[in-house]
Amino acid sequence: MNTQIKFRFKALLALIVSIAILWFGIYRLNDFLDDYHSAGRDSIITIFGMMNNTAPFVWVGVCTALCIFGVFTVITACQTRYLFPAMVFLGSIGFVIGFVYHTKLTHKVEEYGYIECTRLHHIALRESHRVYVLPPTTCEEAAKH
Repeated sequence: MNTQIKFRFKALLALIVSIAILWFGIYRLNDFLDDYHSAGRDSIITIFGMMNNTAPFVWVGVCTALCIFGVFTVITACQTRYLFPAMVFLGSIGFVIGFVYHTKLTHKVEEYGYIECTRLHHIALRESHRVYVLPPTTCEEAAKH
């Protein structure tokens, strides 16, 4: 088998894996944006930690670079040295966007007058979140959900 065909086949497999990982990142990003847009509408809102909220944005940025360079490699059958800088650049942009959205979400919670339920917090090494309720709802009602 020709080495270019083998190289393109490997690049195609890597591209398929990158697209699957990108889809997972978009799914997690959609979850965060649903929480972001539900602030003010829902009586109970859960806000995860800053790193947990920015991670999907970074994930999508890095996987987008992988997909773009994967398509380039499948078409041209040549490697490029710009993959890692592109991953760092798009991941950094994703981090900044995620940080801005997380900050805006915490400001929206304060703006709408949510009350923090301290006994419903979950603090762990890999995942932590805070639970907020609007004043007509109490923390006891939120604990039932």
